[in-house]
Amino acid sequence: MSVKEAGDRAKEMLARLGIVNPAINPEEIANQLGVVIAREKLDGNTSAMLYRKSGEAPVIGLNSTQSRKRQRFSIAHELGHLVLHPGRPLIVDHVRVNFRDDRASAGSFREEIEANAFAAELLMPKHMLERALMKFRLDTPEDEIVKALANTFEVSREAIGYRLVNLGLRSGL
Repeated sequence: MSVKEAGDRAKEMLARLGIVNPAINPEEIANQLGVVIAREKLDGNTSAMLYRKSGEAPVIGLNSTQSRKRQRFSIAHELGHLVLHPGRPLIVDHVRVNFRDDRASAGSFREEIEANAFAAELLMPKHMLERALMKFRLDTPEDEIVKALANTFEVSREAIGYRLVNLGLRSGL
């Protein structure tokens, strides 16, 4: 699967659910998909994990010590794994657990890159960003744009900055 295909799957999900305006609520999407969200203090640098077992509702475990915005992105990222990557047994009882940790943030593994692309498109859809950007005057300072968009989409300034650069909507924020 390509990064573009991962983003396309997120677009399809938003369209299927009739979501047309930010801020997208990834927890509500998870609920609609029958995914259970559990918040606990997780060890180490783990942000989230996806647990799935045949015949049971998938569970996204979130690190309760992390910020709300980080948890939102983690839910979207784990939904990406759920939608994009079929479960493969890791241990004898055929359970697959995906952990979101520093490797996920670095985007150094193909599945992590795809899940990040899915999450970015789910939370910050290109067409919604383009529409939001049209509301700013041409002389609006970049930092004001980033701050306003981060608030509108309920993501971190870093996330919206990377997204704008990756989409070619802004250069070097």
